[in-house]
Amino acid sequence: IPQAKATFKRAVDLNYKYTTGYYYMTIIAQQENDFNNILDYVKAFDEHGGRIPAMYEIGRQVADQTGEAALSLYLQAKLLYFQRQTQKSYELLGQSLRLDPDFGPAKTLMEQYQAALNQ
Repeated sequence: IPQAKATFKRAVDLNYKYTTGYYYMTIIAQQENDFNNILDYVKAFDEHGGRIPAMYEIGRQVADQTGEAALSLYLQAKLLYFQRQTQKSYELLGQSLRLDPDFGPAKTLMEQYQAALNQ
């Protein structure tokens, strides 16, 4: 595991948008019960356009365990977004923003939904 961890760390250091690297670093952190890094990797994965649904589920579970309710709701909304369950996703985003009105990722996705509705 240490060599794999170093390899993926180097990969994302070279290309911070390499979402697959964040995914594998999350899997390694999960095996090590390293909850803080898991959430950091999930956030970076999301920020750079990662599209592996399992990653959002891992992040949601850890956010639940660590009491980060707004993040958990956002990650669940994002997962539903990928499953094309937009109404449920929209509702969860609203809940996330009620808990933390300044939560950037939730605000961004909500703005995308609202722009799509206004077209």
